[in-house]
Amino acid sequence: ARWLKQATSIGAMLDSVADYLYYAFFAGWFLSLWFAEVQSFVMLLTIPLIIIAGAYGIMLMRFQKIVFLHLYSSKLTAAVAYVFVILTFVRGFNSLFLSIVVSLWLLTALEMLAASIVMKNPISNIKSILVTK
Repeated sequence: ARWLKQATSIGAMLDSVADYLYYAFFAGWFLSLWFAEVQSFVMLLTIPLIIIAGAYGIMLMRFQKIVFLHLYSSKLTAAVAYVFVILTFVRGFNSLFLSIVVSLWLLTALEMLAASIVMKNPISNIKSILVTK
């Protein structure tokens, strides 16, 4: 839709909702396969979830709606997580690589929190807090 200049705000919201549903389903499926290996990371995986929930709470209070942010950091985290999953299937579980994915996810969550605090208008396509206006 973006390539054809047909993007709409409802489409952007639905795209984000679909992404979150996909990630939630995939995380559940991944945990069911490698729960023993991932068990020591559960607390670290919970921290970004709490921060993201806080960011959405702040946006809801400030703008009376939830703004699904499309940040470069979230795209990078998703790409690295995708590579992690593929490598896990091909070569087996690697806790160092999972640590990298979790660290990137934590940075993304912190950027979402910072963006929810500093953005003046409820725009979803801000790219990064370093370029907010």
